[in-house]
Amino acid sequence: MKFFKISNHKNTVRRGIQAYNGQLSRYFDPEILSRINTEIESGEIKAIATEKLDGENFKMGWREGKFYIGQRSSELDDWHKHPQAMKFSEPLVAFLEYWKQDNPLEYVLNHSKTSPHSHLVSPIDADCVLDIAFFGELVGNSMQRRFTWDFDGLDVFFYDMHIQYVENGNLIRLALGYDFLKYVFMNKIGFPSKCKLVPLLKTVRPLREILELDPNFAPVQPTKANNEEGVSEGYVISPYHPTTYPWYLKVKSKPFMETKVKKTWKEPLKSEYAVHVTEERLHHVLQGLLQEGAVTEEELDTVESLGKTIPLVIKAMMEDIQDEEGCEFAKEDRKIVSSLTVQMFKHQVITG
Repeated sequence: MKFFKISNHKNTVRRGIQAYNGQLSRYFDPEILSRINTEIESGEIKAIATEKLDGENFKMGWREGKFYIGQRSSELDDWHKHPQAMKFSEPLVAFLEYWKQDNPLEYVLNHSKTSPHSHLVSPIDADCVLDIAFFGELVGNSMQRRFTWDFDGLDVFFYDMHIQYVENGNLIRLALGYDFLKYVFMNKIGFPSKCKLVPLLKTVRPLREILELDPNFAPVQPTKANNEEGVSEGYVISPYHPTTYPWYLKVKSKPFMETKVKKTWKEPLKSEYAVHVTEERLHHVLQGLLQEGAVTEEELDTVESLGKTIPLVIKAMMEDIQDEEGCEFAKEDRKIVSSLTVQMFKHQVITG
């Protein structure tokens, strides 16, 4: 799957589609892109909009009956190797240890056909061999940097409310309701009070409607959110049929928009000795080095010897200026005289 990020929320569908096109055009040929654009305008493309929270990208699942844990683009068969494993609390460790022992696919499939959950999940053939992954944001303890959640220090799983699975080599995503996911976990895990599940799924809508959404919604209220109550990081918009449209569109909310860090302006260094770094003085310095036998004519004329000659030339230039002026250089003076000397000497060597 490809992830595309638009750092600024688009106020109109037209502007949103234009920015969206700029991202997709790098990956799709004109014919496919034209078809996608036509379907966007007609409102036919269905997409899932989930809230993007500022936490650890997290996923867990089973492939060929084997449990794995990972981030968005990496998977590990041992949760101990997760980059944030040292921050996992005891309830989370118990959660992972319990789930890695069993393959829950049969359990999930059975309950997906029972009321009230059957209407939340598309029909699945129980005989299919599926690989399932739960995606979401993992927060709790020190893992969540920007938000403070009122969950008494418990681990919290913010799940995108859909299941991704593979059938006959094809990637398929099923919309999965919060109640169903909570029911499955609570009945399987045995200690639901130690693990909170928070829904992220908003709805399945045409993409043009999603582009008009206000990015500052707050379906889950944090106690503190970047000094603003109820501010989410943004949306992650994924296609309802990823086999046809393998892309995600990420839209940031305004409080989290990326901005370039302005460099602190510094006044340029100045030195009264800069005027003494001249071509005549450089020629005089180089002749002195030759007479001392510190360098050879060939070394002074070759780029390959700059590593040896530059330090010698800088030292000789500084000594010559100080002898003439009868004073010691300050730190700023040394920087400027050194820089000017190197520039002049390199230019002479390169241009001959």
